[in-house]
Amino acid sequence: MLPGRLAGLMTPFSIRLEDVELAAAPGADDGGVRGIVVRRAFLGSSRDYVVEADGESVRVTTPPHVDVEPGEPVWLRFPPERCHPIEPVPAGGS
Repeated sequence: MLPGRLAGLMTPFSIRLEDVELAAAPGADDGGVRGIVVRRAFLGSSRDYVVEADGESVRVTTPPHVDVEPGEPVWLRFPPERCHPIEPVPAGGS
């Protein structure tokens, strides 16, 4: 679960790791959220990253040809059509 502010939402949201877009520069439309790569792992058919963005740790999975070194700045974009808002559960309820 990620805070809505990362995607311009009012509520927390979830998104599949492979749906988060990782880029070396901000996009032309909304720019995304700036972050720093703190971990990278090559998994054969993909790469797994942990990016610190706006005080949050965000995991991202990319194709193997995307290769960003730890410590490098990146931009994350959360496509709105891939974000799934999570409604809070009332206290004592389900």
